[in-house]
Amino acid sequence: MKIAGLFLMAGLVMGQDQTGSVGGVVTDAVSHQPVKKATVTLNFAGGMVGVRGQDARPPSAITDLTGSFSMNNLTPGRYQVMVQHQNYPPAQYGPVQKSIEVKAGEKAAPIEMQLIPPTVATGHVLDEDGDPMSGCSVEARRVAIGNQSFGLRSAPASVEDGAYRMSQVPPGKYILAARCQQPAFQARPFSTGADAPPSAAYPVQYYPATNDAKSAEAVELTPGSEKTGIEFRMSPAPVTQVHGTFGVSVEGSDRRNLGVHLGLVDEKMPRTFASAPVIDQEKGTFEFRQVFPGSYVLIALRDGTPDARLGAVQRIEVKDTPVDAVVNLSPAVKIEGTIQIEGNSGGSSQPPSPAQCNVQLISAYQVPGPNGALMGDGIFSISGVLPGLWRLSVNCPNGFLKSAWLGTTEVTNGLLDLSAGVAGALKLVVSTNTATIRGTGPAGQVIYAHDFDPAVFLGSYRTAQVDQSGQFKLEGLAPGTYRVGATESDGPMPEEGGQEITVHEGETLVLNVKARSN
Repeated sequence: MKIAGLFLMAGLVMGQDQTGSVGGVVTDAVSHQPVKKATVTLNFAGGMVGVRGQDARPPSAITDLTGSFSMNNLTPGRYQVMVQHQNYPPAQYGPVQKSIEVKAGEKAAPIEMQLIPPTVATGHVLDEDGDPMSGCSVEARRVAIGNQSFGLRSAPASVEDGAYRMSQVPPGKYILAARCQQPAFQARPFSTGADAPPSAAYPVQYYPATNDAKSAEAVELTPGSEKTGIEFRMSPAPVTQVHGTFGVSVEGSDRRNLGVHLGLVDEKMPRTFASAPVIDQEKGTFEFRQVFPGSYVLIALRDGTPDARLGAVQRIEVKDTPVDAVVNLSPAVKIEGTIQIEGNSGGSSQPPSPAQCNVQLISAYQVPGPNGALMGDGIFSISGVLPGLWRLSVNCPNGFLKSAWLGTTEVTNGLLDLSAGVAGALKLVVSTNTATIRGTGPAGQVIYAHDFDPAVFLGSYRTAQVDQSGQFKLEGLAPGTYRVGATESDGPMPEEGGQEITVHEGETLVLNVKARSN
């Protein structure tokens, strides 16, 4: 009987030893005070095979008054610890995360998680006479490397006094701008009939007091602070109209799928669009009633299946008088091409086959793009490509795009101009003679290489873990310029800092990467 009891107790102990536990504390990164009611979630990242069902809910806990939390009976393995709180906005790359290892019969080392408090921006939006306006809002776009912007935040301005308050903004550098839909004052003649088209309107104003985004001043919003005095005094500017006719016969219900946009040209990539047009489906005409002077690209399209798509792109110069345009829509085209792999992989990785490569076209005009390439044995095709400018994106494992030709035009680092259709096949050469960055860094941290390309939004990050001996290696890099630095394991990738380095084809560069200074 005693022996049976001993076996029973041993079984219970062994059962208990099959799980682990974890605990920690969540604090405010600025005040260092505990954060209560924060939600801490553990996402299983791998471990003992077959001991955890894929449909099991991730374990979670709510922090108490001291910011503490604990979770028991955890399946051994690796976890991503994620913490969120309604009063703390997520970082650009998502909630705060850390990686932990849970071992059977043990309690993991205490986890310390910090939440970065939000910032607040306040000010006023007033008209040229200092009076509050209706239909106004202030937006903030975060500035990244290369003066790109992302992460739009906005807040309405009060009609009573023009005040706005933008809260829950993650810390960082921002470009702020005010937009107003209120019509500018315009004298109306003493006559009956329809109102004349507007002759003035309020353009977007960037802080401080400029209508040019390139001249805007970045405002730094620090954690837990309130930035006051970001003022906007709107001023009307002359506008005119753009009238247009669809020059192609699009009958019946097909006209309901016609769309037209007028984009302000900005360094080859139009990003700011004029007001929405008025389209007369029966007559096949359109009108933009409020257009500021400048250089524009007119984009018309009829979306649908790849074989039914129609589109047109043309440049328009707008001055101080109305513009009449005729838009001739052309059918979408098919691009055919070949992809060739050359060179030998310099590292231990295997060279890719053409079928492993992903070929895409990204619109320079923010219009719907075609599906990815249908890849064969080194031969591919892309259907449903509308006229216009397209950026070529080629991704191959352990390889990089070395050269690209569209007919007799090299397009390796530029745009594909398909405004006049396709001029020949697309020939791609992918090299496996990649570069490597290796060296030393802070043990336990992550080394990142940020390949920033303004034309492809925020570029991409490549990372490598620094081992316990302080060594790291980043392989399979395309030649080019990178921003290299160190960051905490599983933390967000820094938007600033690091050192700028250039690697060449087949080169191995040795670096000593220092820990990031706060």
